[in-house]
Amino acid sequence: MNKLLYAVARKWFSSIFRPVDQGRIAAACEVISASAPETADGAFLKAYLTDAEIVVTSCDTAALDAEVMVAASASEISGPCSRVSQTCGE
Repeated sequence: MNKLLYAVARKWFSSIFRPVDQGRIAAACEVISASAPETADGAFLKAYLTDAEIVVTSCDTAALDAEVMVAASASEISGPCSRVSQTCGE
């Protein structure tokens, strides 16, 4: 089972993922951190990215830049590297 990390700030999480969506994802993946972080900053990514195979981001997630990837010992990012849609609006 793939390990999934939600790197989505708490203020956006419930508007992006309904409980039914969270349930479907949890049935298909092992969710690394069950609670959404206050902020999905570089420190959060560095702490949890090492174990992740799938990372779900939002518009205010810190960049998955070289500094984060090296600190997290992550060797690759596969899949699309651009965000298809952004659901954040204040």
